[in-house]
Amino acid sequence: MYSATTQVFYFKNSEIVIYPNPVVQDHAITIQMSALQNQQIKITDIAGRVVYNAVTNSTIEKIQVSFAKGLYFITINNPETNNLAIFKLLVQ
Repeated sequence: MYSATTQVFYFKNSEIVIYPNPVVQDHAITIQMSALQNQQIKITDIAGRVVYNAVTNSTIEKIQVSFAKGLYFITINNPETNNLAIFKLLVQ
């Protein structure tokens, strides 16, 4: 199985890397960011239902993808600075 980093985004001078994307169901994704302090990470399906919600103080967050195959959105929000980033995630 081949997997590569497919998206790198910038979040107010901080690099965010989400991999692998697409991800195989029942495997983990990793969100890596230079400054993931007090960040809210939320994953929603295309209908807007929240399937994952957490606050992290780590620079690396591993999330087990145990939800159904389909398209999801990862929202990373810092409530202190109002920085917001949204990414697509494909679960196969």
